[in-house]
Formats: sequence, C-alpha cells, structure tokens
Amino acid sequence: MQHSHSEEIWEESNSTLNLDNASPGVMREFLVWKDSTGKTKVHLDSCVFRTQSDKASCKCPIRRAASSLDTLIGQLRAIFRDHGRGSDWNEVFGFGNPMAAPSIKRHLQAVTLEQSKALVQPCQAMPLFFDKIVRMCRVINYELAHKDRLSGKKRYALARDKPYFTLMCFTGDRAGDVGRLKRDQIR
Repeated sequence: MQHSHSEEIWEESNSTLNLDNASPGVMREFLVWKDSTGKTKVHLDSCVFRTQSDKASCKCPIRRAASSLDTLIGQLRAIFRDHGRGSDWNEVFGFGNPMAAPSIKRHLQAVTLEQSKALVQPCQAMPLFFDKIVRMCRVINYELAHKDRLSGKKRYALARDKPYFTLMCFTGDRAGDVGRLKRDQIR
C-alpha cells in the first residue's frame, strides 16, 4: 500500500504516539491531517461556483464532510474509552479521553460552521424504490444462475443478499424493520 508524503510525515512525527499518551492537541492535529483526505468541496466566498451543487473544477479545498468528521470523532472516542481512558477529558490533570476534550468539540463546531457558510450540503442516500429492488433481485437471480463464473466471495455475497432484497420486495415501507430481523425471527 502506498503512502502519500503527508502520511509519511504524520507517521514519522508521531512514531511514539500511542493510545496511552495521546493528547487532545495531537488528536486535533490528526483530525486536521485527516481532513485533507476528504471528498467534500468547500468553496471560498469568492468562488464563482459557490452556489452550484455539482463538482466544480475550481481550486477550492476538498475537505472531509462535517458529518464524516463527527463519525470519526465518535469512533476514536469509543476506541479510547474501550482502551481504558474513560469517556471524559479532565483539563486539570490532562488525562482522560482526548476525543472528549473541549478543543475537539470546538474543532468540530468550526468545521461545521465553515461548511455551512460555504453552503456545503450533506449528501443524502438515494431512495430505493420498489422497481429498483425488483431489478436488483432479477440481477442477483441471473448471477446465481451462472454460478460457474462467480468467485466464492461473490457467490456468498449474492446468496446472502438475495433473501434480504426479496424480503424488502414484500414488506413495502417497513424494509428497515426487516433489516433488523435475525435469522431465528424469520423462521
């Protein structure tokens, strides 16, 4: 796996960093570095493409979406908590969960504010309509009928997905509830 130059610099400068000695400042630096790997175009005030929602070919920075950053912070916070660093940060003693520190919360608020001022709209999932589910089931049936050209992983994934999408076809608007069913409940 190839590393970019910024990844190499991050790894070299933080080679002694681990879960036991991470601080909010270091974690904030990590979030800033990780921000450069995003896919969300944050237009500057002077950009002519500022009000357009499509991918513009301007020189404005590409950042990580605020919701994605919030998810990353939550995951890191859980990792530190599971490692025994607790769920809060103590400013006085400088110990606890660094992802719960006020500076991390302010960083997330600043990113959210920056993106809202730049008119960045979060991407929403495409709705899955009945006709698309029916087509997906047909494609899965076709692929499974020609098993000889499928790898083991692909065959397993299709065999797993077929009952799920079939159930979605018969449940209408309650598909999310079906997704939470366990095998024993379906029997």
